Amino acid sequence: MQGTISQFFATTDCPVCEVQTKRSVCEKCAGNPQIVTWTIISRTRAWERTYSRLMEVCTTCQGTQDAGDQTCISTDCPVMFRRIIARQDLSRADNLREVLNKYFSL
Repeated sequence: MQGTISQFFATTDCPVCEVQTKRSVCEKCAGNPQIVTWTIISRTRAWERTYSRLMEVCTTCQGTQDAGDQTCISTDCPVMFRRIIARQDLSRADNLREVLNKYFSL
């Protein structure tokens, strides 16, 4: 029987308390839907706000209206690296929204 290692170690972290669980939200947090909702929404909004502010800095620096996903020509730009991390957080935000949608569809 062949398989991937992920099927043997199928745990994730709870998006609220960050305890390892096999469900999208741990048992403890599942009992308090208000906290789950508030935590996920506030975390995703903070990530979106951070990314938006970093994009503002990039557009100002580049002198354009929309920096989009343009690469920065400065290899020493700390904002560029923070923007990359913020973009990764935004992809995590999409996953958290899916968790929230799945959590309330039960």
